[in-house]
Amino acid sequence: MAEEKARLVTPAELAEAMNVSRGQVYKLAAAQDIPCIRIGTSIRFDPRDIRDYVKKCKSGHKEKSGPPLAYIPPKKKREGSR
Repeated sequence: MAEEKARLVTPAELAEAMNVSRGQVYKLAAAQDIPCIRIGTSIRFDPRDIRDYVKKCKSGHKEKSGPPLAYIPPKKKREGSR
């Protein structure tokens, strides 16, 4: 069977498809959450890797532990402040 050919996508294209900012795509790539391909100083993404990433997210698979992304700890009040 012939291997499926996939066109590599840019960070801007991936951001639009995932409905996130381009900066968020770069953060995910830097954290190695989404596999990327480096071509010189540019990065590209294989759509098959993105499908796998989305499947992991849907299934609740967590590789890293920690608080949920939306969690913001409350600020501690200093004594004597109002």
